[in-house]
Amino acid sequence: MSSLTGQKVGLAVGLLIAVPWFFGIFSCYLIGRAANTVAKRRMFGTVLFVSTGVCILGSAWPAPTTSRSSD
Repeated sequence: MSSLTGQKVGLAVGLLIAVPWFFGIFSCYLIGRAANTVAKRRMFGTVLFVSTGVCILGSAWPAPTTSRSSD
C-alpha cells in the first residue's frame, strides 16, 4: 500500500488500510440489524454471499495489459 501512496509505512498508510475494515464492521452491524428487523435472513445472506463472490472474482481477474507501439 505504501508503494501506491508513495509514502513510507506510517500512520497515513495504516489509516488507509483501516478504511475497508471500518466499512466492513459498520456494514455487518447495519445489515445484521436490517436482516433481523425484516426477518428475511436467507435473502440477505444469499445476496451478500453472491456479491462477495463476485467481488473476490473481480479482484483476482487480471488487469488488461496495454501495449504501446513505438513508431
